[in-house]
Amino acid sequence: MSFGTGFKVAEPGIVVTNYYVIRNADDLYVFYRQNDKVEQVPMRIMWHDRDQDLAILRGLSDVPGEVLTLADIDESQLHKRD
Repeated sequence: MSFGTGFKVAEPGIVVTNYYVIRNADDLYVFYRQNDKVEQVPMRIMWHDRDQDLAILRGLSDVPGEVLTLADIDESQLHKRD
């Protein structure tokens, strides 16, 4: 069993965490507290990179909470090259 932190980066429930958190996992869940009750959302791995220690997960249902804005740029700008 492993525990770690993560943050929601897109709707409906895209979460970034560290690779070490999901390494060797059979089942993945995001836990959150709502109305003094702990809830969980099952997750699946969308992408991971062991060398960069990153993983992107997608909820099998919506993950509540605000999306963290990582940069104030449009997705199309990510594909531009100088």
